[in-house]
Amino acid sequence: MPRKPRRTTVYSLGDELGVSVATISKALRGSAEISAELRKKVRDLAARRNFKPRVVSRKVPNICVLIQQYPGHTLDFGLFLSTVMEGVAQYVQEEGLEMSIYADTIDRLNACDIVRELRRRSIDGAVILRSNDESHYFSRLEAEGFPHCALLSTTPAHRDNVITVNNDEVGYRATRHLIDKGHREIGVLVSPPAGVSGQARFAGYRRALEEAGIAFDEKRVAREGTDKTGLQFGSDAIQNLVRENPRMTAVFVMDHPVVVGLLHGVSRIGIHVPRDLSVISCDDYPETAFLQPPVTVIDIPNRTLGYEAARQVYRLIRGLEPLPLDTRIDLNGRLVERASTRAL
Repeated sequence: MPRKPRRTTVYSLGDELGVSVATISKALRGSAEISAELRKKVRDLAARRNFKPRVVSRKVPNICVLIQQYPGHTLDFGLFLSTVMEGVAQYVQEEGLEMSIYADTIDRLNACDIVRELRRRSIDGAVILRSNDESHYFSRLEAEGFPHCALLSTTPAHRDNVITVNNDEVGYRATRHLIDKGHREIGVLVSPPAGVSGQARFAGYRRALEEAGIAFDEKRVAREGTDKTGLQFGSDAIQNLVRENPRMTAVFVMDHPVVVGLLHGVSRIGIHVPRDLSVISCDDYPETAFLQPPVTVIDIPNRTLGYEAARQVYRLIRGLEPLPLDTRIDLNGRLVERASTRAL
C-alpha cells in the first residue's frame, strides 16, 4: 500500500531549507528581517509544495457607544443619540475599526463588573453617554485603566476623560437672546430634568434672568416627567404654561422633540409663533429649518463631539496621550437665528 504523502508544514519547509520555523514564518510574511533571496526561496518552495500559510486574523479594535438610560425612561434612539453615533461611526469607518452599542440602566451598570462585562463583549474602549453624578461604575473604569471618554458630562470625577459642552452657557445664551429682543416674561421647558445637560441649561436660564433683573417664577417652568416625554411633553406643557401665564411672550426649549411638540401644542390653542410667542431651542438638526416656522436654536455640534470622543478613545486604546480638543468645536454653542423669535 503506497505511503500517504507527507503534509507540508512550516516545519517541513524549514527542514528542507535548513532554517528555523520562525525564519520560514517571517519569510512568508515578507518580513524585512529576512533577506530578499531567502524570502524568494521560501516562497518558491511553498508554491511547489502547494503550501498556503494559515491566515491568523488580527482583532480589530472595537469602540463601544455605552448609553446610560435615564431612570424610568425607555431607550430612545432620537436625533441626539443618532447624531452623536454618526460622528463615532464616521471616525470608526475612517480608521477601519469596529463599533458596537451597549445600553443599560444606571443601576445595572453600577451593580455589574463593568470592565469584565465590556471585555466579555470584546470591547476595547467606550464612548459613554448620559453619565451623571450617580455613575459610580466610572471608578472601576479608572481603577483598571479601561479606555473611555464621557461625552457631555459635567461630573467633576469625569474631568480627565470627558468632552462636553458648556450647557450653562447654552442656557444663558438662549435666554439672553430672548431678553435682548425685549422679552421679560420667559418660560422654560426643562428636559430631561434628571440629566446634567438639562440641569445646567436651566441654571444658565436662571443666570440670564438674574443678570437682567428679571424675577424667577416657578410658574413659568415645566419639567419633563416619565409619563410624558418628548413630543407629548412639549405639546401639553406649552398649553399649560400659556394658560397659567397669559402674559408670557417667549419660551426656551431644551430639546428638539420637545420643540416639535410645542409647535403642535400652540397650534391647537390659537397661539402664533413668533407673533404671540417667541421660541428658541437647542440643536440645529436638518429638520429644524423646515419646521413652521423655522426655529431659532443654539446649535451644539453633536456629530463632531461624537467624532472627537471616538478619536480620544482610540488614542487611549493605543496607549497615547489624548489630543487637545479640535478648535473647530464651539463648546458654548452657536446661535442660529430664524423666524421663531422676534423683537417686542
